Amino acid sequence: MEHPALLGTAPAVTMEASPSPSAEDYAYYKITNTMYLYSNPMVILAHYNYTGKLNNRDKRDRAVTTTGIVAIVVCCVIIVENLVVLLTFWRNRKFHTPTYYFLANLACSDLLAAAAYVANISLSGPNTFTMTPTAWFAREGVIFVALAASVFSFLAIAVERHLIMARRRLAPAVPGRRRVRACLLIAACWALALLLGSLPSLGWNCLRALQQCSVVLPLYSRRFLAFCVTLYTLVLAGIVTLYARVYAAVRRSGRRVGGNGGNGGNGGGGCVGGGPRKATPGTSRRSVLLLKTVFIVVGVFIACWTPLFGLLLADVACGTLRRSLSCSAAATSAANWLIPLAVLNSGMNPLIYAASSRDMRRAFARLLCCCCARGRFGAGESAANATRSRSSASSGGRPTATATNERDLTSPDGGGGGHTPPNSIKALLLSPGLEQPPVTIKGQPPPPS
Repeated sequence: MEHPALLGTAPAVTMEASPSPSAEDYAYYKITNTMYLYSNPMVILAHYNYTGKLNNRDKRDRAVTTTGIVAIVVCCVIIVENLVVLLTFWRNRKFHTPTYYFLANLACSDLLAAAAYVANISLSGPNTFTMTPTAWFAREGVIFVALAASVFSFLAIAVERHLIMARRRLAPAVPGRRRVRACLLIAACWALALLLGSLPSLGWNCLRALQQCSVVLPLYSRRFLAFCVTLYTLVLAGIVTLYARVYAAVRRSGRRVGGNGGNGGNGGGGCVGGGPRKATPGTSRRSVLLLKTVFIVVGVFIACWTPLFGLLLADVACGTLRRSLSCSAAATSAANWLIPLAVLNSGMNPLIYAASSRDMRRAFARLLCCCCARGRFGAGESAANATRSRSSASSGGRPTATATNERDLTSPDGGGGGHTPPNSIKALLLSPGLEQPPVTIKGQPPPPS
């Protein structure tokens, strides 16, 4: 079937005087025809008209509606939430473990999903028909990349947990190798996500076959959507299976260690297994809590994205009803609600982290208190520095309590080698004028000045 956007563009050809085209001429025609399809905005208009998405559209539609503004504000909140998560993981050495690397990677994909949805809203409406198909594929492909990165991140966490469970029976895992393996898995996640998101722009689309176009995404092929939904379903089923096995193994290990009466010390600093140290009840408890957190995150992801997957499957099954107005209207109306629900999942993960882990709640609160205190007392910082300098000079260069507290506050690990640092607001409120003089014990010479 000839594309409507190409009708009338080719010159008239007479049958009697036209020579048979050579292979070079045919290749040149294919290249120029493809370049024309990917750079002509009329192609998008033709596809939207064919799939029925123009039937219920008001000509006075604005680029960004009131609902779109609310969605943009919500997405900005989601971006800030995930930035706080990333900054918390980066500042706390307790979270510098492979499992938290994957959670940070998941936060990156959530941040990308929210930013991509903001761009999608800004470029929707009348702006859609000013775009070229290449720009349209980029607009929609970023959301597919973020979705694929999230799914593959869950799979990477499950594989890494399962490998630790299998290796623990033979030999303890080396932390350095685990970090390298985690980095390689994260790189593989993004490589596969970029490949999957770029498949439509590389040719797996319906630019040359209107009868295969989707209603929800008019330039995407229904076969590509069926492939994506099938792939995600299989991956999520494998993830649930692996997590169930890992969770059962950790529970058995926790009961065994508890029965042996092991010591519940620090035992791992929040890392789930994978170290040369022995498992203790405290380690097993943290392992179970972290796995429960991951289970909740996966469950919420499935609950938020399953309705959209069902809509895409219904779109694929709607092939014989392609020109039906009811099919197009129902799919468009459902997509307007199900896509924001899927994006809202990106803002729920930081709340799940804070609700499921006491360590993460403390880290989030410490980071927010530090930022608020810096913003509140930043104006008087220069005066405080001058006062501390005079106090240090009068005390003969000995460090004061305020300097010690600020050193603890600004140290990268919280000032205690992994322990809870002093209250940041209290440290900032300490006044140099209230410092106590050095204590001199009776019978001993005073400290040298």
